[in-house]
Amino acid sequence: MFINKGNQINPQFATKSQLFKLFESISNNCIKSLYISPKDLETKNDVISNLSEKQINFINKIAYSETGLSVFETTDKTYTIIPPFPILNSSFNNHDKFKILKDTLNQKYIIGVVLLRLGRYAICILKGEELLHTKTKDRYVKNRHKAGGSSQRRFERSRERLIRELYDKTCEITKDIFEPYENKIDYLLFGGEKHTINGLHKRCTYIEKFKKQTLKRLLSIQHEPNQKTLENIHKEVWKSKLYEISNI
Repeated sequence: MFINKGNQINPQFATKSQLFKLFESISNNCIKSLYISPKDLETKNDVISNLSEKQINFINKIAYSETGLSVFETTDKTYTIIPPFPILNSSFNNHDKFKILKDTLNQKYIIGVVLLRLGRYAICILKGEELLHTKTKDRYVKNRHKAGGSSQRRFERSRERLIRELYDKTCEITKDIFEPYENKIDYLLFGGEKHTINGLHKRCTYIEKFKKQTLKRLLSIQHEPNQKTLENIHKEVWKSKLYEISNI
């Protein structure tokens, strides 16, 4: 595998508008651009030979990207960007150096989003950044019980039942919202704690229909999944990772 998961480095996060401002600011002194698809990133394709040794070593420190990456070299800095959605084809030093990434960021993808925490879910369909359909709901799930003995076992059985009911209801509502868009959904994203999302995957067979469209990254949820969260979720869905290094 091309990407080394050791010695990982932390990125900045950039919105679409922030990236477009960056492109404008470096357009006059951008001397090289490179786009690497996820497949070529995985197989260490010869396309990376267009980079300097320092740039390759830097990319090796970035955690694996399921969406590929783009590299823009200026006279003094190199910017590496991991986009929110896949770069379909690798290319080097194309005429319009920013066009491929701009086109990716301007796509009107149909995106399914499922946000889940124990006790609440929020589900939506996006077209680009526009909300098309939403649904939120809370369902009571007991906190963990600290006492021991039979009382604790009864409590845990009750809690497990409530969690199953939450998963089943989330699955039911997801199906209701997604069905009209089943043949149109380009990508599916989940948000919440990893073990909770894993539990939903095990319980909800419907979402397996979108296995090929599902991206592995989990959306960050700062607050409870609710309508307000969904109204701002496009920012999280469309954000990119941005790395910047000096060429000196």
